[in-house]
Amino acid sequence: MAHKIKISFILANLLHVFIIYVVGVVLIQAVKNTIEWQVEKAWGNSSVLWSDIWQSVIDFFGGNQFMLFAAGTYGFTALVFWSYNSIYLFMDMTERPKFLRKYKIQEGKNSPLTFDQLKKLLSVILSSQPHAMAVTIAFFPLQQLRGVPYNVEELPSVPQLALDITLTALLQGGMFYYTHRLLHHPYFYKRYHKVHHEWTAPVSLTAVYAHPFESVISNYIPLVLASVIIGCHLVSTWLWLVVAVIQTANDHSGYHFPFVLSAEFHDYHHLKFNQCYGVFGILDHIHGTDLQFQEAVQSTRHRVFYSATPISKTIPDRMNRSRASKKD
Repeated sequence: MAHKIKISFILANLLHVFIIYVVGVVLIQAVKNTIEWQVEKAWGNSSVLWSDIWQSVIDFFGGNQFMLFAAGTYGFTALVFWSYNSIYLFMDMTERPKFLRKYKIQEGKNSPLTFDQLKKLLSVILSSQPHAMAVTIAFFPLQQLRGVPYNVEELPSVPQLALDITLTALLQGGMFYYTHRLLHHPYFYKRYHKVHHEWTAPVSLTAVYAHPFESVISNYIPLVLASVIIGCHLVSTWLWLVVAVIQTANDHSGYHFPFVLSAEFHDYHHLKFNQCYGVFGILDHIHGTDLQFQEAVQSTRHRVFYSATPISKTIPDRMNRSRASKKD
């Protein structure tokens, strides 16, 4: 039986992306206004705040575009990655704060994370860092050819910044889907991608727990290439990488918190291997690689919820419900 593509499903997901864009504009503008108001209150002038900050960054690298793009991009991304993931790492190893444990998607798995597991994680992750730097350096000539702006005069407005991040995310999502599916071909899976799937119940650091071939092909190249193709300002690229790092960590965290985008989709991929290859779900629907997921309870839970009660409690396992009904 042929897979039926539902236009309504695709439109709903595109609407979801648009809503995220609008919310992003509002949030970025709110943060920007708040910071400017505080600076204005303290020093009396905030009109050149952002241009001064970016000029300071440029000056730090001596005005060298290569160093700004290569060392700056890699260093900034690494700082965000380790800072953000250290929060999850503390939670996974100490199981504190305890009140957050109820939001685990796969309860009792990799809980707590052991020192042996951490040692294994770090050995793979740290060995892949030179590849991240190499990819960044390799794309510098293309970035120059594309004419990606660096200077203070072309700093993006808030709507442009949010648009750059949204378009880059969509393009990267497409590249990730197809490279990810390629890695699930038996030839590539056995040799490369199987490393990543050693974790059927992932933790945040497993986002970059991968064979070097996978790290380059499916992780680093789509991240950098997407922003180069869009041609956004380097500031937009750096903020896009912040969004990508945080969301990828959340997707692998094994938690589904209230008020936060759901991690159910990618967690299900680690659980079942052959479902949910993408980011937004649109390409999975078009290619029929979410059929099993759509029939699972995780699909119903795959949304933002706004209650302190875990969504696994408000939407319990269907299997448990069916068993309960049989007992009755």
